[in-house]
Amino acid sequence: MVIPNAIVFTSPITVLTDRPFRRTDLEIGLDYNTPLPKALEVLREAMQGVEGVLADPPFELDIVGFADSSIDFVVRYWTRPRKPEVRRVRTQVMMALKQACDRAGLVIPYPIRTVYMFDQHDFQDHTPNPKVT
Repeated sequence: MVIPNAIVFTSPITVLTDRPFRRTDLEIGLDYNTPLPKALEVLREAMQGVEGVLADPPFELDIVGFADSSIDFVVRYWTRPRKPEVRRVRTQVMMALKQACDRAGLVIPYPIRTVYMFDQHDFQDHTPNPKVT
């Protein structure tokens, strides 16, 4: 690999494969009707035994936000550092989480938008265009 000296001297360089593991953060959103303790339990159980997820350090599971259509969780887990392994395990984790949610009846919602249609003339909240002379 060739890296110009200007970049080496002026930029921080992070080598992701110099450590024995690499962290992946994977977000998943669940429906607002989801009981949160049940969701945490289902997601925790789904992560147990996913091939390629390292036991040490252990995975983490957090509720991170209220989105437009879901309550968002993040699963942080560690794998071996090589990129093919990271991608393979990410796929396995996603499949395990989706299958566990399906079995438990937890809904991963589509984005939802509510559109209200009304007659603008009834509200008079617009100003008429002045005539240009």
